[in-house]
Amino acid sequence: MIALTFSLLMPLAAAQAAAVAPSACESPPPQAEAVQVPAARVGRQYAFRVQAQGGQPPYTYAVSVGNPEAIGLTLGADGLLAGVPTAPGELAFVVVVRNAQGCAEAAQRYQLRVLPEP
Repeated sequence: MIALTFSLLMPLAAAQAAAVAPSACESPPPQAEAVQVPAARVGRQYAFRVQAQGGQPPYTYAVSVGNPEAIGLTLGADGLLAGVPTAPGELAFVVVVRNAQGCAEAAQRYQLRVLPEP
């Protein structure tokens, strides 16, 4: 019977650096502000900026649940929800905000009411 033993050797300097290198995610996650989203109106330009605080800015924003594009609105990576709504109704959506490194995140649910044309 033959026994084989394998070992992985890493240079000492690299091992020490890996052991003490701080993680990019050591900062707390950002928090998206829970606010009442202003109502929109069909056929009229709309803009609302999602705000965040804490964590490591700059932040990036994305919709994780819901589809604002279905009614003519888009959420930019800068947190700006904008466009011209095409249909009245209620839109629930969740925005995920990520820190500068993209490894810490938080989510916030929003509700947008789109009013019919006057």
